[in-house]
Amino acid sequence: MVITSPRGTKGSPGTVGGVGATGPIGPAGPTGLKGDTGATGPTGATGSTGLTGSTGPTGPVGPAGPIGPTGANGATGATGPAATLSSATPVALGTAGPGSGTSASRDDHIHPALTVAASTPTRVLNTAFTPNANRPVWCSYTVNLTVTNPLLAGTSVATVILLSDTNTTPTTERARASNSSSVALSVTVQLTSPQAVQLQYLCPAGHKVLLTSSVSGTATATLGAQTEVALG
Repeated sequence: MVITSPRGTKGSPGTVGGVGATGPIGPAGPTGLKGDTGATGPTGATGSTGLTGSTGPTGPVGPAGPIGPTGANGATGATGPAATLSSATPVALGTAGPGSGTSASRDDHIHPALTVAASTPTRVLNTAFTPNANRPVWCSYTVNLTVTNPLLAGTSVATVILLSDTNTTPTTERARASNSSSVALSVTVQLTSPQAVQLQYLCPAGHKVLLTSSVSGTATATLGAQTEVALG
């Protein structure tokens, strides 16, 4: 037989015991979401100036500026000495004057008038001559050139050439006259063709002139009127 005793009263709680030792750290949890960017901080102080760089290439030249005003005229210089005027008598025009002069010509000096002397000489073909030893001469010679065409095929030619220079027998051609007649087939009629041509040339003083002629076939060359005008 069990006899139950009555429950006694609950005792008061005892004092709390001390904190136990810290357990080991658990594994790291996952990274959280990125937070918002914070406000920009204040600007830092200006740093020191760097070293000066090398000089760059020179740029292109700019356009020229406007021309400035003309400066004032300078003072007039002193008058130079007067030229020494010549008192010599002027020579005729065309007269050679060798040497050099040291005096100026007067503004009222007068040269003798130009004189001309015309003549009608009798020159011959193929013989050299001197129109004038001391004065230039305007030469004019009329040459008569006559040609007759041949009966058979061929050509007739008459030519006169005016040669002139300082050689005893001139070789420089100055003027030429020529006349010719030709047929390609035989003909029964011969025609004569005369022609008068003037050869003209201004011959220097002392130069030679040669009127040389040549003919072929049935032809003639003769001299007609002749005029020589000495100048100076």
